[in-house]
Amino acid sequence: MQASSANITQHHAAPGLYLERREELEHPLGVVAPREPPPPPSEAPRPLQAEAADFVLEIGCEELPPDDVTSALEQLRCGAAAHRSPSAL
Repeated sequence: MQASSANITQHHAAPGLYLERREELEHPLGVVAPREPPPPPSEAPRPLQAEAADFVLEIGCEELPPDDVTSALEQLRCGAAAHRSPSAL
């Protein structure tokens, strides 16, 4: 029984000891140091390409019913054509 009461006493003392240790380390709870701003980018942005580049669009449609896939393809064709620039045609 004595071992059990010693464990209970230590158990109840632990939070106080933890807080004391945090204060010793100057890390009080609830205080967070402000973040430093991110460093500036190391490289200048690359210039845009003058010529067209390849474009790949992958759409997962394995779980869709076939009629929905057909409808999605038609919507994609119409949407892509509407957003294409006149110089790309």
